[in-house]
Amino acid sequence: MQGLWLTLVFGLLLPGCANEKFRDQVEQTRTQAVDAAGTSADQPTEKDAAEATASMPADVTESTADGESSPMPKPIFADCETTPDRPIVGDLYQLHPDTKALPDFKKMKAIKKICLSQLDIKTRNFSEGFPGVEKLFEWFALDMRFAVNVPRSGKWEFKLVADDGAILYLDQDKLVDNDGQHETREKTGRSNLSAGVHNFRVSYFQGPRYNIALELYWKGPQDTEFTYIPATSMIRPDASLASGME
Repeated sequence: MQGLWLTLVFGLLLPGCANEKFRDQVEQTRTQAVDAAGTSADQPTEKDAAEATASMPADVTESTADGESSPMPKPIFADCETTPDRPIVGDLYQLHPDTKALPDFKKMKAIKKICLSQLDIKTRNFSEGFPGVEKLFEWFALDMRFAVNVPRSGKWEFKLVADDGAILYLDQDKLVDNDGQHETREKTGRSNLSAGVHNFRVSYFQGPRYNIALELYWKGPQDTEFTYIPATSMIRPDASLASGME
């Protein structure tokens, strides 16, 4: 717009210039002014760059200063065969609509195995489904197993947050019961544990769409607050536990 305005102004000046040398000077000045205006108009300002960054969707891969792309967030649920580093192995089941509580998995057949890195799913919308079962985002259950290397002996407290129902078993004993169809809710339980490896099982089900939540925290002797169980302390279970055997 600025270049167009300058072109019009100098276009009015040139016909009235009787002196040929002066006309050449005006023409040169016009050309330089228009070129400068066009260059500045084409260059994005710092404000333009900031506004463009702010409007970029959060799920778009961004480039770093050296031109490399930053990694996209990992999916919550993954195929176990392709993610051997994920310690939590779960059997995925489809439920009948209007299921009110966790079912008896011994009477059911699992669809497939799903693996997770951590039970840190805060309340969120879930509509993407599972690998190979993309349309399953409501009325499903996961029966998950993993082992944990407890660093020291003493009384440990656990907090289980879920939407809908979930139950925590520790070495086959039910420790925290947060079952039932409900919005995000937390329940806690305590257990005296010896240092070393212990077997964990978390059974979870999702009722009607869309929100899900599943978080497991622990607090050890002398700890002042709950934290997620560190990934370095979690171990993928052996074949017998992963297959659902007690």
